[in-house]
Amino acid sequence: MNRHCTFLLLALFIPSLIQAEDPTKKQPDPKLILGTWKIDQGWRYGKPVPADSDLMKTTWVVTGDKIIIKGGPERNKEEPAFYKLTPKKKPGSIGFIDIRPGEDPNTERSIPGIYQVTKDTLKICFRKSKNRPRPTKLESTNEGRETYVILKRVKKK
Repeated sequence: MNRHCTFLLLALFIPSLIQAEDPTKKQPDPKLILGTWKIDQGWRYGKPVPADSDLMKTTWVVTGDKIIIKGGPERNKEEPAFYKLTPKKKPGSIGFIDIRPGEDPNTERSIPGIYQVTKDTLKICFRKSKNRPRPTKLESTNEGRETYVILKRVKKK
């Protein structure tokens, strides 16, 4: 009888163990995104962004709840945006809330995106247009109207 119970237990639980997620495959640590980043490559609407463009000259500083984009057309300008990560999705999802000075802070300015981060590389793809769904791939197409950037971590001196 014990042998039958053991067999029954194994028959019931082995399939769930086989399908269980491998605990050694860790999700990316959300803290990995923190730091200072420079854009290495960029695409907008399916076309490469020129190296001398304002976008490529920006520095992104990622803190616990904000991304502050420095540079661009006005060298001393800083553009903050709140962000929220969902790292368990593949690729991870990121949502930006654009902050505009002098505007009602309750104004909806949600920008859906996806991201992938490793120790020294951050890839972000987003759609700034309203009423467009979150991108599903780290790429930029004219039809999808995505902006896709690959950023490199700025090394501390």
